Amino acid sequence: MQGKTALTITSFSNSDIFSSNKIIYIFLLLFCLQLPSLAPIIRYLHIGMYWFLPSYLIIFVIFYFFLLSKSLQSLYFQKLLDSSFTTLILLLFLLIINAILYHHELVLQSIGRGTDARDALTFTGYNLVHGYFPYSHLTYLKNPESAGPGLIIFALPFTYSGSYGLLIPLLITTSAFAIKIITRSAFNTNLYLLCLFSSPAVMQFLAEANDYLIIGLVYGLIAVVLFYFWGKNWLYDISFIVFIGVLATARLNFFYLAPLLGFFIWKRNKKQGIYFALTGLLITLSIHIGFYLWNPHHYTPLYVIHYARYTFNNAYGLSILISACVLSGIITIAAVKNTLGSWLFFLWLCLTTPLAVGALFCLMNEHWNIQGIGLGYITLTAPILIMWISMCHKNKI
Repeated sequence: MQGKTALTITSFSNSDIFSSNKIIYIFLLLFCLQLPSLAPIIRYLHIGMYWFLPSYLIIFVIFYFFLLSKSLQSLYFQKLLDSSFTTLILLLFLLIINAILYHHELVLQSIGRGTDARDALTFTGYNLVHGYFPYSHLTYLKNPESAGPGLIIFALPFTYSGSYGLLIPLLITTSAFAIKIITRSAFNTNLYLLCLFSSPAVMQFLAEANDYLIIGLVYGLIAVVLFYFWGKNWLYDISFIVFIGVLATARLNFFYLAPLLGFFIWKRNKKQGIYFALTGLLITLSIHIGFYLWNPHHYTPLYVIHYARYTFNNAYGLSILISACVLSGIITIAAVKNTLGSWLFFLWLCLTTPLAVGALFCLMNEHWNIQGIGLGYITLTAPILIMWISMCHKNKI
C-alpha cells in the first residue's frame, strides 16, 4: 500500500520504547476501552473512585506498553503472541465466555433485571418479517427502540433464527481473520483480540449482545472491504452503495456514513466518490423517511433527537458539538490519505467526535456520575480504533 496514515505510521525499532506513535496508541486505547469500563466496574464492584482510578489506569498503561513493546518481551512471550495457536485459544475463549455471559444475561432478563438490547432487536425483527410496523411496542423495560431499520435488517437472520447471541462473536472472528489476511501476522491478530478483551465495557456489551458493539464491528469491516474491493466491478459497487446506505440507518446520528466513505473514495476518483456519497445518502434518507411515513407517531429511532435536546440543552452545548464536528471534518479533509490505515483512523475520528462530546455532556447533566450511560457511547467505535492500531502496528498499510 502506498503512503502513510495521517499520524505517520512508522516501524517500531526495538530500542524505540518511548516512540510517539506508541504513546498515542496507549492514550487512545485508554480513552476508548478503559474510560468507559469504569462505569460497569464501579457499578458492580462498588469500589471507591479516588484510589481505584489511578491504580486501574496505571495497570493498563503498563499492560498496553508491554503489549506494544517487543523489546520488553521475552523471546517466549514474543513467540506466544506471534502464534496462530494463540489466536485459536483466544477465539475459543471468546466463544466460551460469550456463552457464559450471554446465558447469565438471559437469566437476568427472565426476572426483569437484564438489558433489553436483545429484546429490542428481536421483537422489531419479528414484526418486520410479518409485515407489521417494527416499532409498534416498547421493550420489556418500557424503553423506545433506538436502533434504526438497517440494523434490524442486518441482524434479522440471527434474531429470527434464535442465534442472536452468536452475532458479535462471529463479527469479532471475522475482523480477526481480516487482520490476519491483510497483515499476514498472527501477532497483529492477537494484539487486536487482547486489546478488545482487555475492556470490561466491551465484555459487558458482549454479555448483553449490545448493538453498539455490532455497529462498531460492522462499520470497521465495511471500511476494510470497501477499501480493497471498490471499483473491481459494477456489481460490487452497487452492492456496496446499497449495503452502506442501509447500514447507515443503524442509528439516526450516523446518517453521514455514506458521504464520509464517499469522501475517502473521492481521494481515488472524484466522480466515483461523489456518486457514492450522494447515492448512499439518498438510500439512507429514503429508508428513514419511508419508515417514518409508515407510522409517524411511533418511529422511535427519532428518540435520538429528543435525547440530544436533553443532552445539549442550550445553544452553548449545541455550538460545542457543531464546532467539534466541523473541526474533525476539516482535519479529515486536510489529512486523510488513500491508505487503509488512514481510512480506519479518520472513520473512527469522525464517528467518535459527536459521541465523545455527547458523553461529556451526559456526564455534566448527571453531575459527573461516572456510572451513567454517557461513557458507553465511546465504546461503540472502539473496534474501529483497535483494528487501526492492530493493522498499523509495525506495518505500513
